[in-house]
Amino acid sequence: ELYREWGGGGLERAGMGSKPLRQIQCEMEAGKAARYTLKRLSKDNVRDMGRQVSKVTHSNPLVVFATILNQIESYDNLIQMMVETVRFVTPLSLDVLGYCVLSRLSGTTVGGANRSRLKGDGIN
Repeated sequence: ELYREWGGGGLERAGMGSKPLRQIQCEMEAGKAARYTLKRLSKDNVRDMGRQVSKVTHSNPLVVFATILNQIESYDNLIQMMVETVRFVTPLSLDVLGYCVLSRLSGTTVGGANRSRLKGDGIN
């Protein structure tokens, strides 16, 4: 219930109008930092980038883990690196990660919208 309230009407730009502007700005900055760090993640620098991701999750774990899960759904080779990265996050961030994974598996996004069970081309 708490994390659903944090998500509000959506994360980053999707939350416009349902949250204060400063909160949306912080979510957008956290999402941008997470995407920047994930672009630079490789097998050679997992420890350094894991610490960077950990620092970003302190400010807005819901946005960061939603971004990470989007990346993992697209690129399977990120899974092992993300497992190593999660070692550096706080217990609150791990709890938020659990919520994000469960909301993905249940078919709802973190912002509350329902996801389609079919891909864009109509195939499961």
